[in-house]
Amino acid sequence: MATLKNRIVDTARALFISPEVAAALAIGSLALFFPTISRVVGSKVLTAELGLLTTLQSAPVVLTVATWYLGKDLLNPNEQQRKELVGWSQYWRLVLRIRIALIWGVIGIMFTAIGIVAALAGRPRMTIAAIAIGIAIAAVGTVTTALAAMTSKDILDGA
Repeated sequence: MATLKNRIVDTARALFISPEVAAALAIGSLALFFPTISRVVGSKVLTAELGLLTTLQSAPVVLTVATWYLGKDLLNPNEQQRKELVGWSQYWRLVLRIRIALIWGVIGIMFTAIGIVAALAGRPRMTIAAIAIGIAIAAVGTVTTALAAMTSKDILDGA
């Protein structure tokens, strides 16, 4: 069983040194260092049909729901799975990863809300950067949750 110190360190690591942070920093850096590209793409998105902007803005919500759906069996295993999973010493890390992915998914949704406000203000560069960061954060969280679900499946299958 992990000590409290290990759990705190792993939680901080999962929050701040995570693939979601790397994705946000990469997209933010692209928008910062290549402003022309983000301005052009943002202008195209703002002048496109309303359906494109709506689709882009709803993507983090869909991805966060997918994260929850993929992780719900790990967060609430049935009795037989509970015995096998809880007996595994690293189970708490799987649960932590799913919870962190859900937190980052909500943060991705908030970035998208910032993108909506930027779109209403007519700021194409900020619009595309915020929406892209929101989508990337939520997508990475969904992928890591899918990997955690596959890991748990391997444990349950005895691999």
